[in-house]
Amino acid sequence: MKNKIKVSIIAPCFNEEKNIDLFYNEIVSVFNSIEDAYYELIFLDDSSSDNTVLKIKKIIEDDKNVKLVVMQETTGYIKTLLMELNMPLEKFLFLCYQSTFKTLQV
Repeated sequence: MKNKIKVSIIAPCFNEEKNIDLFYNEIVSVFNSIEDAYYELIFLDDSSSDNTVLKIKKIIEDDKNVKLVVMQETTGYIKTLLMELNMPLEKFLFLCYQSTFKTLQV
């Protein structure tokens, strides 16, 4: 069996309940099409006041590659990201904001 490369995707989010499913499904679709890689998707929630966290928790029930970090108070994307970059990540890292994700699609 060939060794696969694990890619860590960090996705900061704040009140992104309308974007979570589309974003997640696109990530899964991309990695299903790549034979030599698999993903670790880490959502960094910046204390959302909508149903963002609930939607992510539902995804986690079915996908062991998805993780969630929830900040107790709103700190801003950059501070949240810098705090979480202390966690062990894989060799490859991709940062993607959901609110701009639709504009990135071709």
